[in-house]
Amino acid sequence: MARRIRRAVHRIGKEAATHRFTREEKDRLAEVIYHSNQRGVKTCENEVVRIGLNWLLEDHAARGERSLLSLALRALRA
Repeated sequence: MARRIRRAVHRIGKEAATHRFTREEKDRLAEVIYHSNQRGVKTCENEVVRIGLNWLLEDHAARGERSLLSLALRALRA
């Protein structure tokens, strides 16, 4: 799965999108990016979000209704 995600994220995304995050989500995302950069692993918000998105999509393709995405969506609607 890691190789597929790497290939997907390595491709340059050209489709613009706007997403709304909470202040806590943005702060936690910034913390991950900061610590990665401090360890010499240069990254950015876009890259981290695309990794997460691609992981969710891969997991959903493999596990369907048992995927984290499906479980979370059902929990949101409960």
